[in-house]
Amino acid sequence: MRIGLVYSTGFPPEEGIGTYVWKLANNLRKRGHTPVLITRGNGKSSIKNGIEIHQAKFYPVYPFHVHVHEFFVQNVVDKLDLDVLHIHSPLSPVVDADVPILATIHTPIMPVASITDKTTVSGLLGYLQSVTVSQRIERDLVNSADMVTAVSESIAEALELQYSENTRLLYNGVDADEYDECTEQGEDKYLLFVGRIAQSKGILQLIRAYSEYNIDLPVRVVGSGPLEGKMKQFVSKKDISDKVIIKGYVSDGDLKEMYANAEALILPSLYEGLPTVVLEALASGTPVIGTEVPGIQDLINHRVNGLLMPDNSIEQIHASITKLSENPELKSLLSSNARQSVVPKYTWDSISNDAIKYYNTLTQ
Repeated sequence: MRIGLVYSTGFPPEEGIGTYVWKLANNLRKRGHTPVLITRGNGKSSIKNGIEIHQAKFYPVYPFHVHVHEFFVQNVVDKLDLDVLHIHSPLSPVVDADVPILATIHTPIMPVASITDKTTVSGLLGYLQSVTVSQRIERDLVNSADMVTAVSESIAEALELQYSENTRLLYNGVDADEYDECTEQGEDKYLLFVGRIAQSKGILQLIRAYSEYNIDLPVRVVGSGPLEGKMKQFVSKKDISDKVIIKGYVSDGDLKEMYANAEALILPSLYEGLPTVVLEALASGTPVIGTEVPGIQDLINHRVNGLLMPDNSIEQIHASITKLSENPELKSLLSSNARQSVVPKYTWDSISNDAIKYYNTLTQ
């Protein structure tokens, strides 16, 4: 089966959705199918790992960039001999196709728009773009698709509430075997934050907690993003660089080692889809401290494989870290349950099988 996979960033992937599609494509190919990637790019085509990659031209003419990109994606799709088209949202263009369309929603527009910081000019402009242009693109995709899936139960519920659309599940996944090997604990004890350095991830709340409270466990911060400069300035000003250790980008191998050796992953986000970093931490046998919000609460059972905070206030962050650090028996329990909470449900074997099942349903 020739499967067109459309997503809204470039190649090679450097973020969640692109990585998801690339992992899915490779697993589909292992099962004898022919995935074809359609991405943002320079108009060139290539082959990697035996997979066709078509980079449809993209011009950043905001807020009409998706509509302009749609013209070039449509041209690519018209030239391909496909059996099914699988479009990954947010902000992938809606195209016409003579084959069935499966839409997978990774992050719905309106819940994310609702947590946007509207006190800044850029935040307000982003919010206005979301509630006007972006929401319309998402609605058109949902309405035009022959089947709609979501990467978590929380997103499926939100879509059904907003669009009255029967939404199936196609989870985010993890290469569980790659993390199964990381079992040795190092001597240094620390927490780990992995993610975009942005307001929605609660990173500033996390480092404020370290400036307000005497927290014994240091936190290693992995990632980059728009608040990176502000974060570094705050850490320097408060003189807490011994407690908040900014690592920036790290290699996959180093990150796997950090997961395995961390006391816990901490993610005080305001909203998530189905976060890959949580899946990776749990697959490493590492518990998670996270906010009780969609995406995180889909994966974490309180006091079973992690700790859920009712909000990301500095008081809740401090209390949860203290609870974990002062209770080694609880830490041991959470760690023992971590891996089995994601394997095999969230492995790429399971997710690829579900995707193929949906493709077969659409093409019968």
